[in-house]
Parts: sequence; structure tokens; C-alpha cells
Amino acid sequence: MSENKKLFSNVIIKGMGTYLAANKIGNEPYIEQFKEYDIDLEHIFTALGRKYRYVSTDIEETTITMAIKASEKALDNAKTSVDDLDIIVFASNTPEYLSPTNALLIQNKLDAKNVKVVFDMNCDCAGMTLAIDTVTRLLKTNKRYKKGLVVGSVMMSAYGRKDDVSTVGFSDSASAVVLELVEEDIERGFIDSVQITDTSVEVDFVRNPQIGFSKYLRTDITDKETLKFSSHPKGSAPYTKIWTNLALDICENNGLTIDELDYILLSPLAKHTCEDFIQSVYPDTYEKKFTFQTEELGYLGLNSEIFQLEDAINRGIVSEGSNVLMNGTAVGITTLMALYRL
Repeated sequence: MSENKKLFSNVIIKGMGTYLAANKIGNEPYIEQFKEYDIDLEHIFTALGRKYRYVSTDIEETTITMAIKASEKALDNAKTSVDDLDIIVFASNTPEYLSPTNALLIQNKLDAKNVKVVFDMNCDCAGMTLAIDTVTRLLKTNKRYKKGLVVGSVMMSAYGRKDDVSTVGFSDSASAVVLELVEEDIERGFIDSVQITDTSVEVDFVRNPQIGFSKYLRTDITDKETLKFSSHPKGSAPYTKIWTNLALDICENNGLTIDELDYILLSPLAKHTCEDFIQSVYPDTYEKKFTFQTEELGYLGLNSEIFQLEDAINRGIVSEGSNVLMNGTAVGITTLMALYRL
């Protein structure tokens, strides 16, 4: 190799792992349940794209135990020893503990003795994408670190109220990726990201717990249902416009046309939302650009994009050299696009 050959510091995904809770449930029990509240859930499920979800019924199963299972799969697929990890970051909007950090407990369970950096992140349903972007930047800027584990886990079945429409489509799930910094003569891996935040529409959409932790821990209320996750929709953000602007921004910043994006990993908030965006940007090729998994797998929250990427790689939809756009969108709203080249 020529001494003048340019080398790129690439952060690549060495391996991925996913986990779904065991209990698969169709729509019917929830449709019957919500008749008590005079809510036509069948119509809502059709609009959102919900047929099944996977719910944990094991009281011993937690966001941490699910995270461990996904992490072990990712490490195995990456052919990476836990001894080689420098960083562990845990992303969740349903963490098991506030203290100590869940990432610390995951490090302990994995017996990853050489890890130097552990911390938790919460950016709701944008959590994994943002955590991956954060660890990518750590690996690229601190020469001490070469490998990191990013793991996300969500167990909304433990938090959602029985009368809350937004949570009954969630699946209890986890996902993990092993990231590695490598020096190469081509540019690939995580290349760029762009993010916006706008609280003008959905900032009051949800509260979990409903009255906040400080009151939750001090209240005399004994009815747990009144304290759990509850949503109060007042409008919807213009996701098609927002996602399009971000996609165009990241393409322009990296010398790509939007047609050169081979696949899109979207936060599957609703089927019609995803279809509106994909069809508006790719009217002739939209069926090849995105797969809506949520009908069969349930809404996976922050894990959605990793499940989609794993599926696309396994089915050969994307391969070496493919440009993949990874979206993470969180209620509030904040939304992130990251460019990943296989």
C-alpha cells in the first residue's frame, strides 16, 4: 500500500442481535378490552398497522435480562469477546433502574471486565439511533477505544395503562450492535448524522409516569393504573416533510443523490406515515426501499431500526457498499437521520 494512501477511520457494525418476548398476542383481546372505553381499536390498529405484538409474561424478565440476550447474540455474531469491549451504552425509555446505570449492570452480567465507559441514554424511540451515533463519535475521537456495545431494550407492557391506545401495540424487545473502529482505504460504516428537535406539536403527547417520578414515589394513590404511561394526542407532526428535509440534508452533505440511498430504516410510528414518506420520495421504487415489520412484530420502539437492518441483511436486500439511512424518531418531537454504508 502506498504511504500516501488515504485511510479512513470507519466505525462499522461487526454484529447484531435481537430479542422478542415469547408471548405473541393478536389484536382481538385488545379490541374487546377497549370496547369498555367506547374506543374503536380495530380502526386504529388498521391505520397504524398493528396485527400482533410480543409481550413478556415472565415476572423475572426485565429490560436488563432482554438486553443481555440481545447482547450475547450480537457478540456471538460479531465473533467478539466481551474482553475486547471498551464501551457499553444502554438505551431505553423503560429502564429497570435509575441508579446504578443499567449499562453498569449489563457490564457486570456479561463479565466484561475491560470496559472503561458505561452509561445510559434515553431519547425515547430515537434511543438506539442516537446511542449508536454517540458511540461512533466516541470511537472516532478517543484513541483509547476500539470497540463498543450499544444495546436497547423496551418493556412497555409494564408501563402502559389498560386504557391507553398508544402502548397496546408495543412489543417487549431488545436489540444490540457491536461497533468497531477500523482503519481502511475506503469510507464506510457510520458516516454522518443530522438531527432536529421541535416541541411545538407533540411535547405534551405522553407522560411516563403520568405524574412524574417525584410525585409517584411520594403519592398516597394506590391505583397503579392512574400513575402509568398515558398519552394525550393533540396533533401530529408533519413527518413526511421533516424526514424528507433531513434525508436531503444528509445526502447533500455527503455528495449523494437521494436515489443513491439503497434502503431506509424508519421509526414505524404508523403504517400510513411511513408509506407517505417512502412513496413521496421514491414513487417508482418505494417497495424496495423500506419494509414495514410492525404488523407482524409489533411496534418495537427504539429497537425498530436494528430489527429492520438485520432483516434487510439476512434477506440480501442490502449488502457491501449499500447506503442505508437510519432514522430514529421520538415523541416530543426529536428525530435523527444517520448515514451508514455497509
